[in-house]
Amino acid sequence: MEQCAPVGDGGRTCQAGAWDDAVSQVLRTALTDVDDMRGNADFRRELLGSLHHRADLPDWKSPANGPRGEDAIAELVHACRVYREPRTALAAVNAFLQDRRGNERAVAWFGLCVQAVVSPGILGTQRMHRIFTALRRTERLPESLEVARYADACRAARLNVPLSGPTDLFRALERLNDAQRGPGTRPAIHRFLQLLAQDVPEPAASALLEVAGGPLPAAVPRLRPAEIIVQLRLEEVEAAPSETPRYQVHGAFYSHEEGSLRELDSWVDPRKVTEEELLRHGSSLLTGWGDLAYEIRDYRTRVRFEFLLPWSLLDHAVDLWTVTPYVLGHQYPVVVRSLDRHKNFWMHAMWRRRWDELAAQGCPAPPASATDHIAWMTHLKDRSVPAGGARRFPSLRFSSVGEVTQWLKAHSSLACIGVGFAYGHPDALAQQAIEEAVAKGIPVLVWRRDDGDPRELDTALRGRALSRLDELPLGTQSLREAAETRPANDLGRHITLLWDDPNCVAQLQHGMYQGVG
Repeated sequence: MEQCAPVGDGGRTCQAGAWDDAVSQVLRTALTDVDDMRGNADFRRELLGSLHHRADLPDWKSPANGPRGEDAIAELVHACRVYREPRTALAAVNAFLQDRRGNERAVAWFGLCVQAVVSPGILGTQRMHRIFTALRRTERLPESLEVARYADACRAARLNVPLSGPTDLFRALERLNDAQRGPGTRPAIHRFLQLLAQDVPEPAASALLEVAGGPLPAAVPRLRPAEIIVQLRLEEVEAAPSETPRYQVHGAFYSHEEGSLRELDSWVDPRKVTEEELLRHGSSLLTGWGDLAYEIRDYRTRVRFEFLLPWSLLDHAVDLWTVTPYVLGHQYPVVVRSLDRHKNFWMHAMWRRRWDELAAQGCPAPPASATDHIAWMTHLKDRSVPAGGARRFPSLRFSSVGEVTQWLKAHSSLACIGVGFAYGHPDALAQQAIEEAVAKGIPVLVWRRDDGDPRELDTALRGRALSRLDELPLGTQSLREAAETRPANDLGRHITLLWDDPNCVAQLQHGMYQGVG
């Protein structure tokens, strides 16, 4: 290797070649992106003056006094490269920038490039720089939740993953590249890059796979969850009897696969708002939920929004919440659930039994419809409910809650009720009847919030050609979507579907109530 001349006042001769020209180019590019390094000669002089005090490094004066910032940066990188301890010199430059401008993105980026030189790790400096360069040109990168999922998949493959808790993508790459190879363990960095390549566009994806040695084997599935369940719990907070009720919103979303939920993110909003404020407030919370927006960006992933509501909100139009610029119910299946039933474990056995009845229902042969399994009820004398000989259960016209109780007992396999009135009907008997159906385990109810003709709702659902009742969330979503360009009184704007799957409940405690996601 060539001998290099003394550098500055305290330099010594050394061997050049601690890193090659390609690495120097990456370091120069990263330093040039730091505004003060490129355009502030005083800042460069301050940096160079500090190097002697940091690590017994020479005070390189000529680069600082150069006419062009780019030239000064190139000379500085070269001076580090030919110094007797080149990695120590480079680390000292990074330490100064982190102290003075550590909150700047460009400085953080330079720190990553320096780390790959100082600690080449498993992949080596050049490959790490290739990864960083490719990713830096990518507009949208996976966030901490996605990084955690890659890490979980690597652990499942019995790879050494030195990560704990959420972390950003670049720190995860640093840690994985520096991982020690334990006895009998393989590093996770290659598998991590293969998983990451599935979720970034070209040309970054190809660059990652080149470093990783190729794509994942065909037998390894993508990490996209089969379904994302978003649960919003609206808790009524204590208030004096004379005060307007107020509510607090809890949010969480889960990967839902094979009947189990795995939490991906959760939060509690501390603000307490009235029902009148909920539509605007809740829509703002959803629109600002960046992790959720990132998670459901893949159109191939099924998504369902579930609102766990207290009795006082069971008729709240949650499907009209917006995620700018869309109405939620136009884009996704939106259902409500009974928060009170979730809290009362005495109701759960009957609830699960009726749900099992719903799950066991087969596909009826045409011209029969899955909606023939819906039983209708009303207490209003001027209101007709759907009828027909093909229906599995008889309809009910009741005049007391006791009659509803007897009807439910007589039909223990009944799982879905169509309600011929709105839950918000001024007649107290209406609300009591729906609450009794929930208490006696009915997992699915559907009604019109506008208190319109239930036969129109039945006809509209029948027109969805549902093969099974478990398609109701998608059926109601299609009705809502069709109403987007129709008048405000269209049926699709006024449907509430209570869809309460007892198997779709988080096992970990959220807030004060065990099993409430």
